Amino acid sequence: MTITIEPLEIIAADEGRYYTLAEFYAWLKQNEDDVQYELINGVIIEKDKSDSAGPSGRHGEIMSKLSFYLTAHSLPNNLGRVFTDAPFQFKDDIGTDEGSQKKRKSNCLIPDVSFVKAGRVPEVFNGPVPAIPDLVAEIDSPSDSLERIGDKIEIYKQARVGLIWSIFMQDRYVVVQRAGSDDITLLNREDELDGEDVLPGFKLKLPALFK
Repeated sequence: MTITIEPLEIIAADEGRYYTLAEFYAWLKQNEDDVQYELINGVIIEKDKSDSAGPSGRHGEIMSKLSFYLTAHSLPNNLGRVFTDAPFQFKDDIGTDEGSQKKRKSNCLIPDVSFVKAGRVPEVFNGPVPAIPDLVAEIDSPSDSLERIGDKIEIYKQARVGLIWSIFMQDRYVVVQRAGSDDITLLNREDELDGEDVLPGFKLKLPALFK
């Protein structure tokens, strides 16, 4: 399935500008506040708007539940580490637009929940998680748009993230996508999440997540 990506709202002062990762981090230092920002295709985007359309308590509850279930499975089995709201940076590429003008395609994303297999991340580190996640989960919030969700999913797929869960909490379903495949699996409210070969043995009935 092809997702059409519409232009996203630009938060940075310089509208139309594309930022490298280094420029993005410098911009963050100059704009210190309590808001989380992501860099999506070189554009600085507010992760969750702080107004009434921002993340809800329900969003936080589902994120907490999913993190708990993933950790409860992965930690005792030494499968890897689970993160919530942790930044990941992706390759700082230079792409070209339709007019053959060079533009930056840098990305620093903050998935709601993520998992990295054992041995891929040092025990102690500073800054973004120094690895590409093996699994990410994005939970929709009122401020999200399908365009923004689709944009992030495409970045994850290009980065070869093994398993991608898009969780739509209002309608209680999950869209599952995988690296290297255009196939999409739709899980309804009575189905279950499966860690597949990314997180072997992990299974979670959706009613346990959504109740």
